[in-house]
Amino acid sequence: MRTVVFTVILGSLLSLPLMGCAGSSGDDLGGGSVPTATGDMKLLPILAQRSGEDPGLRLPLVRLINTEAELAALGAKDVGQIQLDLKKQSLIVLALGEQPTAGYWTRILSIQRSGDKIYVQGIANKPVADSAAAKVVSYPYCAVVVAKVTGLIVPEIDQLKGQTPPDAAKP
Repeated sequence: MRTVVFTVILGSLLSLPLMGCAGSSGDDLGGGSVPTATGDMKLLPILAQRSGEDPGLRLPLVRLINTEAELAALGAKDVGQIQLDLKKQSLIVLALGEQPTAGYWTRILSIQRSGDKIYVQGIANKPVADSAAAKVVSYPYCAVVVAKVTGLIVPEIDQLKGQTPPDAAKP
């Protein structure tokens, strides 16, 4: 299992401080220890996924959403349009926060559970320094729907640089 703690992205990719409460919401992005035995890991199927831009997601976060109140408190308009039944499903959101140019994007690749920990495995891209990325503020995010789950979010996000999003149209 790859272990790249989200704080690496914050230090080198985002250069923004994280704010919020620590706990099962997923705002505690300091990582944590990954189980050494992978036998207790359970892959949670991703039922739906949406990526894009949402100006309501101004700060970097990885958050587990289980109630309408949590979804409303997120303040995200595009994410709020995702079809899900919060009585039976959970939403996991990975947002990079406000970025100075286009070319930033993120994807959640898989969700695994071990005990009370939910490992969010994904990738985050930033444009190369000398790229011709549009000078427009962006708010990249990825959200996935999974069967109802509770626990402590542990982000495992790999950093990419100068890559095209995996779902971008090919010429």
